[in-house]
Amino acid sequence: MSSNLPALAPKQPGCPQLMYNKTLSKEHSQEEWEAVRQVIAVVYIEKNRTLEETMAILHNVFRFATSGPYAKLEQVLYSVSNWSRSKLEFSTSIPDPMFVYLANLDSPPSQDSRTMYRIFELSFDLWYHGKGDLAGRAIRRGFYLLEFVLHEEHPDMLWHILDTIYDMAWKGYLDLMGMFLKHATAFAKQKLADLHPLRLILQELTTRDSCNERGFFCDLLRQAWLRNVDLLGKHIETSEAHQLWPYEQLIWDGSIPLRTGSDLIKQEKAIYQALERMDPAQSRTSNTIDTDRLRVKALRLEFTQTYVGDRGKAEELANDLLEIESVTGPRLTDRFHAHAYKMLARLQEEKKDWDMAEQNLQCAISKRESAHASESNLRVIADMWVLAAHYQRAGREPEAKNIVDRALERASECVTQMIT
Repeated sequence: MSSNLPALAPKQPGCPQLMYNKTLSKEHSQEEWEAVRQVIAVVYIEKNRTLEETMAILHNVFRFATSGPYAKLEQVLYSVSNWSRSKLEFSTSIPDPMFVYLANLDSPPSQDSRTMYRIFELSFDLWYHGKGDLAGRAIRRGFYLLEFVLHEEHPDMLWHILDTIYDMAWKGYLDLMGMFLKHATAFAKQKLADLHPLRLILQELTTRDSCNERGFFCDLLRQAWLRNVDLLGKHIETSEAHQLWPYEQLIWDGSIPLRTGSDLIKQEKAIYQALERMDPAQSRTSNTIDTDRLRVKALRLEFTQTYVGDRGKAEELANDLLEIESVTGPRLTDRFHAHAYKMLARLQEEKKDWDMAEQNLQCAISKRESAHASESNLRVIADMWVLAAHYQRAGREPEAKNIVDRALERASECVTQMIT
């Protein structure tokens, strides 16, 4: 007599898949969704599986059927990938945001997305140190610049906006994130095409409850970034294009919270080969080539120390960078020398050489001041936070407090200059 019960013994090779007669419901309570949320996060976000594969795993393994609340998100993520792909295809005709930034160290243009991101970054630091009023003034400047940032369609524009949103969600500034999404969506509707990926991703985020779906915001933005990493990684392996922005997105800005853990070490050989091809080491025929030479050497240093972890080679590269003098002018040289000093300080801290690390961090601040022609520039203040943290790790609390106080004074000057 045959049984209708499912077989408990392991299936024999070639045995057909058992079919369940019961139709699974696609309507689920909040508790049921919470029960599979971690599965979705692992499969769809961390493992980077497609929507169809994720839904199949939920159905076949966990008996959880869904028409897919992520279906629309898949379209959004696809549009973001297409946007990045278009920037690679037409890279020779788009502006180089880093070159423009480096040419205007004392007064970056209003549409510079990097500056907008750093203003919000400063506001978070000010909040942390109990300067809420000052943080609010900085935030107003960030909102003001947001409209200008959307004017220029360069490869970093979308990502610095998404970096800003991610930081707000990750740090728990959910009310601020709601305000930012509202303003960004309104400006995007005015300035961007209906199917522009930034408009699509902003529209999707604004439909969500930021207080209850904080993890969703981070997961969606993280998935978008990982797909961009995959796309740029394939480009690096196959392209002969001499464009630096893909490497700066991956390496230079790799410490931004959204972009950490991109696992670039898997492409170590391809990245080194690409940077070697783009290094105009012997040519000093134009300002562009001179600037690019410094950018390439700084990228090689950052990649070697932060991602590869070759401390000996990194120290050699940092010292080599300090030997280079820009024909464009001392301020450009100082900007990259500041970075080299900071990288050396990290290495010296690891060796517990606190005195030399302190000296190099002080040199980094001095070089930043020279490069930006200001003691109250955003990057100068950021380096002062680094020095204060160094003193804390060294157990020198009075010195740390002194640097924090000085940084806050300069931050006040910086914010005042922004709004006057």
